[in-house]
Amino acid sequence: MSRKLALLAVLILAGCHVTAAPPPAPPVGAVDSIDAAANTALQPAHAFALSISTSIQSGKLQLTQAQLDAMNALNGLLNAADLAEQAYHKAGGGDASALNAAVAAAVASWKNAVSVFNSITK
Repeated sequence: MSRKLALLAVLILAGCHVTAAPPPAPPVGAVDSIDAAANTALQPAHAFALSISTSIQSGKLQLTQAQLDAMNALNGLLNAADLAEQAYHKAGGGDASALNAAVAAAVASWKNAVSVFNSITK
């Protein structure tokens, strides 16, 4: 009897295997996690640029030359990053090196612009 129980236990345990959970799906509209991460990384930079542009257009803000230079650099790099992200998305993924480089440059420029604005307004 104990041999039958031992054999039954071995057969049950051999038949049970643990499977890893599948990776989470990317957010709706994203091709993959790289596409989603690029979009997420660029959102604060876009929000900052939009906030500054809105303040300028409403007459609440007048830029110094240093701020203007920082914003021009940021806008140019955001445009390049957006084009790289759109190309990656349209291709359905693939080589992300150009996208990663463009996003990294835009994020660095955004951080620089924030620093320029903070140093002048203090």
